[in-house]
Amino acid sequence: TGAKVTVVRNDVPMAQLKKFIIDKAISHIIISPGPGAPEDAGICIDLVKNYAGKIPLFGICLGFQAIVIAFGGKVGQVKEPCHGKSSDIDFQDSLLLAGLPNPFRAGRYHSLAATLVTDELKVSAQIDGLAMAVENQQQKVFAVQFHPESILTPQGNKILTNFFNQSTHQESELK
Repeated sequence: TGAKVTVVRNDVPMAQLKKFIIDKAISHIIISPGPGAPEDAGICIDLVKNYAGKIPLFGICLGFQAIVIAFGGKVGQVKEPCHGKSSDIDFQDSLLLAGLPNPFRAGRYHSLAATLVTDELKVSAQIDGLAMAVENQQQKVFAVQFHPESILTPQGNKILTNFFNQSTHQESELK
């Protein structure tokens, strides 16, 4: 996508992160995959609560789960964990998934999933009753349970491009 990427750990104090975002004019935030539960993922949930509607946000796997929780939803164990599973995922009315074949193939690596998604987030993709993508298009918040960066997701670059095409914040919104 040609995006300039800066990695920030999830244990950075929020005040330091806020200064960094303003000083570096950060235009988009991706909350990455990782191990464990979203409640144990440092500042991820607080980051969503502080920046939803100000900077386009994209959560992947653990980041998806953090976004679901930040918007009042719940996450729990799945009946059958998926690790390296390629799945056909159906979607509807999605800015993030626009231009993809429907269904599309995606790589899944997770043992947790959304068990409750509140009305503030629209479930835009699912498989077997599990939310695979959620969006709040007005606040420019997007998240996927699957892994667009995986070789098992052939259309992953298109998903990232769709996210980066979301317009950025106004500096006044960040202060």
